Amino acid sequence: MTFQHSLTAARSALAAATLAFAGGVVAAPLYSIQKLDRPEGVQPDNATAISDNGIVVGFGRIGDGPYTAPLIRRHHKTHRMESPDRAFPEVWSVNKLGESAGHSSLNSTAVIWDSTGHSTDLDSLIPCDADDGGRNTRAVDINNNSEVLVALECWERNWFNHAFVYHAGTVTPVGDLGGGDARANDINNLGQVVGISTLPPDGQGKSVSHAFVWDKGVMRDLGTLGGGQFSNAKAINDLGHMAVIADDQAGKVQLYLHDGTSARKLHNCNDDRAMYPVAINNHDDIVANTAIEQEGYLFQNGHCYHLVDLLDASGTGWEELTINDINHKGVIVGYGFLNRQLRGFIATPVRR
Repeated sequence: MTFQHSLTAARSALAAATLAFAGGVVAAPLYSIQKLDRPEGVQPDNATAISDNGIVVGFGRIGDGPYTAPLIRRHHKTHRMESPDRAFPEVWSVNKLGESAGHSSLNSTAVIWDSTGHSTDLDSLIPCDADDGGRNTRAVDINNNSEVLVALECWERNWFNHAFVYHAGTVTPVGDLGGGDARANDINNLGQVVGISTLPPDGQGKSVSHAFVWDKGVMRDLGTLGGGQFSNAKAINDLGHMAVIADDQAGKVQLYLHDGTSARKLHNCNDDRAMYPVAINNHDDIVANTAIEQEGYLFQNGHCYHLVDLLDASGTGWEELTINDINHKGVIVGYGFLNRQLRGFIATPVRR
C-alpha cells in the first residue's frame, strides 16, 4: 500500500470512528472535497466564501502573469467577474443574491460586485480626513440585505482603523469603544457587527483592545473573557452568537463561543496551538485556522476536528487545508494543496 493510500485509509478510519460523550455516542462528521473548477485562463487558487444557497466566490491567477481575477461559482460552474482597473481584485464575501464584496489589493480600495459580476469602487464614499492622503479600504463582508461592512485604515497623524456599513448609497459609521480605533470583522443578516476596538488610555497612557458587538448604533464591550489583556470577536451568526478569541492571564490565546450573554471556552484538538476563527454558522459550528501553519479545524457539538482528517476517499492528494468560510448547511470553502498544486476547495458534509 502506498503512503497516499495509507493516508486515505487513516482518514476514512478516523471519520468512521465514534466519540463517546454525555452517556451517548456521536459519529465524527465526514466530508467530501472537490476543487474549484477552472474558468478559461484562470488558475482558481482560493475559494473565499460561500452563501447559504451554495454560491461560492474566490479568486485566481490569470495565466502565468501576476494579475488575479475574481471568480463566482453558481450551478456547479465557475465564471470570471469584472476585474476593476486590471489590478489585483480579491473577493471575500458573497450573499444569497450573488452580490459579493472585497478589495483591490493594488490600490487598496473597497469593491463590491452586483449579481451580474459588475464591480463598483466604494473607496470615494468612505470618509477619511487623512493628513497626507494615506488611506486603505476593504469591503470585509456583505449580508443578505445587501449591507456591506467596510474597513478603513486612515492616516490621522498615525494609522487608525474605522468601520462603516454601506447600504443603498448610505454610509453609517460603526464607532469605537472610546480609544478612536475599531477593526470590524463580520456582519450578520440582522446588521450586527463584531470586531475589536481600543479603549481609552489609562492613567499611564496605556490602552487595551476588547471585542465589541455593534447593534443598531449601540456599541457593546464584550470584555476580556479569559482574564488577560485583550479579546477579539471574529465572527457572528444570525442568532447573535459569536466566535471570540481572548488571552488568559498567562498570555495564551483561547477560543470562545459567546452567546451574547456568556462565553464558553472551546477545547482544541489535543493541541496547544492557538486557533483563530474565521466563521460561525447558525448551528454554532465554528471553523478556525492555526496561526502559523494555517491548518483548518472544525469545532462542532463540543468537539474539535482537523478538517483534513474528516475527508472521505475524495481527499486523496489533498493536504494543508486552510479554511475561509462555512455556511449554514455545513459546507466549508478555502484553499489547500492538491497533489502539491495550490487550489481552492469546496468540502461538503456527507455526515454531520
